[in-house]
Amino acid sequence: DSKMPALAGFYPTDENFENSADFVCNIWAQIALAFNNGYDEHLVFEVLNEPRLCGTSEEWYYNAVSQKSISAMKNLNKLTQNILDVIRASGGNNKLRMVAVPSLQASPESALNPAFKMPKDYDGSKDRLIVSVHMYTPYNFAMESPGIKVYSDNVKKEFTSMFKKLNDHFIANGYAVYIGEYGATNKNNLEDRLA
Repeated sequence: DSKMPALAGFYPTDENFENSADFVCNIWAQIALAFNNGYDEHLVFEVLNEPRLCGTSEEWYYNAVSQKSISAMKNLNKLTQNILDVIRASGGNNKLRMVAVPSLQASPESALNPAFKMPKDYDGSKDRLIVSVHMYTPYNFAMESPGIKVYSDNVKKEFTSMFKKLNDHFIANGYAVYIGEYGATNKNNLEDRLA
């Protein structure tokens, strides 16, 4: 709700932006310091986990026509840029470290929305930035209860279509993509989930 009071910590609304930027940048300055030179390229940073409008009807859904969602995406874009800048400014191994960036909810649909912007790296390259998504696609098969239980051709088409969209939008444009969460709820359909 837009009338929510300023919160301690992180929340991607206009009224919480300054506090959120201070909060996440201070945390990342400490993480960057603690994990810099003793850790090589095998350590990957992910700037936030499932950033979202907690407690609202848009918590798990990006509504492209809602000012609340649009504003949250703009604030998230600015926050991820700020975090990346803090990480890179710490120098050492963090100057070259892979950094993963989620969109709102870490959903692939949200990441594919034109409002989501990957941050700009200090040297203009994309090869150390990763798009992070949590993929429960299609939702009616993967998570919804009761939803559907059968891994049908339609389920497979929706699933592979999402991979193609992520490939065409990000990988073909120089960004890596990784799926940090995925799964399908047990609906007594082990063979379908394995498929």
